Amino acid sequence: RGERGCAATGLMCFTSASSRSHAAIAAEYPSFRALHDRFRTATDPENAIADLRVGQSANARRLGPCRSRRVHRIMSSTDGDELVYPADE
Repeated sequence: RGERGCAATGLMCFTSASSRSHAAIAAEYPSFRALHDRFRTATDPENAIADLRVGQSANARRLGPCRSRRVHRIMSSTDGDELVYPADE
């Protein structure tokens, strides 16, 4: 499965996004370290991956700000009890 598979599988455990969204994130950021570095160095960390394209077609949709914020919250949280659900956005 490798590092890329682990990162995608890990994201699937923590977010309610589709498997295509996870695949798009894992293709662009093949490890948790790469994804964390992207958030850490971004001017607007919460929206750092919002423009990531999900799908291969010319009209592929964006990951979007809600999912970007959710993944950012998971990747940057220091509170193990913090709940991250779609309804809290």
